[in-house]
Amino acid sequence: MKKLLFLVIAIVSISFTGCSKDDDNSSSASQNELILGSWRYSQEGTLVNGQEILNSYDNAATQCGFDYVEFRSSSEIKEYIYDTDVNSNCMNFLNSGNWSISGNNQLSITFDSNTIINEILVLNQTTLKVKYASGGVARIIVFTKI
Repeated sequence: MKKLLFLVIAIVSISFTGCSKDDDNSSSASQNELILGSWRYSQEGTLVNGQEILNSYDNAATQCGFDYVEFRSSSEIKEYIYDTDVNSNCMNFLNSGNWSISGNNQLSITFDSNTIINEILVLNQTTLKVKYASGGVARIIVFTKI
């Protein structure tokens, strides 16, 4: 009888451990699914004394297109930046890199061997808001799904 009780306790313990780990993975998996697609830069700003100070994103050349990023399922990220030259001709700059999300809401983005660790503040069907440190300042970028 003691062996049977030990076996039942062991099975229940393994089941709870398995469920906890599965829950963590499904949370991460849903973030990995939600982030896929194209996201337009919409706001940028800083965090000062716990207060967000956000402004509209300064898109340099709206006549040429809107700056945006594309998260692909292959963990590839493409950033499209539009600008104009001195003659007002449109120019498009493309940055390619990789992205990943860890279980603790960290979005890592690597362009040209430079990795930026972003904290995901909001990620849903329409909005991606991230915070990262730059020069000792907490910066925030808000993206809108295209």
